[in-house]
Amino acid sequence: MSAVVNLRREPKLREAFEYAHVVNNTVLVDRRTKWGNPFRVSSGLTHAEAVARYRVHLWRRIHASEVSLEELAELDGCWLACWCVGDHPCHAEVLARAAARALVERSDA
Repeated sequence: MSAVVNLRREPKLREAFEYAHVVNNTVLVDRRTKWGNPFRVSSGLTHAEAVARYRVHLWRRIHASEVSLEELAELDGCWLACWCVGDHPCHAEVLARAAARALVERSDA
């Protein structure tokens, strides 16, 4: 299963992502990429709510064939790099679980 890395704590990785969205086995999943969470935490939306909305958004994209199981399965085992604050839920955690599930579903097919 994938793991999440916080870009706020990784200055060298942040620097590397200025030039690419994939560095070694680490994939950038922030809003600049197709994996980013479009739901921003604000006065009306908590971290948990933003992540819950992302979960629904991701599955809608999968069912609409905007994201394939193959693309998602490719993320399994990678480090997923995001800017979320470490003590709150993160959409990258949802993405990591979805990637693991996509890998299983793809291999069962």
